[in-house]
Amino acid sequence: AGMIALPYAFVQGGALFSVSLHIFMASSLIVAVFLYLKTKDMLGYESLAELAFICMGRPSVFIINSTFCFACFSVMTMYTILFSKIGISLYESLQLNIGRFSDGDSLIDRVFLSKATYCLILYCFNLPIISKKSIKELKITGYILFTGIIFLNGIFMIKVFRGERA
Repeated sequence: AGMIALPYAFVQGGALFSVSLHIFMASSLIVAVFLYLKTKDMLGYESLAELAFICMGRPSVFIINSTFCFACFSVMTMYTILFSKIGISLYESLQLNIGRFSDGDSLIDRVFLSKATYCLILYCFNLPIISKKSIKELKITGYILFTGIIFLNGIFMIKVFRGERA
């Protein structure tokens, strides 16, 4: 998620604030991992679930699973919103480039200026990928995703250095 979210956050928050916050969060994560590993070694348990169960009992199972579920849902939502904003921006740019200025009242404009359209497109493209049974089949998808992420990061970094907001 960071490959997409961090450049977007840098554009929104500005380079100086974003770098400072990133350093603070990375430091906090290092301390948390250190504490987790020390605790794991001291108690002799192998997994986070076992440690949580020992510390908090049965409620920890629900807390950890709810947290993971919320995190996965949040990442999926973030990607979808970002994709829809990019899609709307591309459609608006296309309209300006061809010299068509619309008021957004036509059916085509309402469809292509709606976030729901791009969410539906994204889910339709992701459905075959999600239903794959083998990691080998995802190899070309990984290359395409990596290339797209590199281009997106480049665009966001150009916007950051120009002082534009996304």
